[in-house]
Amino acid sequence: MVIDLIAPDGTAIHVKPWGPWVLTPSLHETYTVDASAVPAVGTWKLRVTDGTPASSIWTRAHLQRWSLTF
Repeated sequence: MVIDLIAPDGTAIHVKPWGPWVLTPSLHETYTVDASAVPAVGTWKLRVTDGTPASSIWTRAHLQRWSLTF
């Protein structure tokens, strides 16, 4: 799973590179990024890319909720 934060101006800020997740029903993570070079006002988006093949025996990951704090 790869996680990118998309700033209001379209700039992608890399939050988490692809890597294996711990196989638990729930995973809670906090990430800190330096977004001082992009405008803070506007709509922020989170892009989550799951690289698990559809034919995998593993359950595909999904995001239930997220928050952004300045």
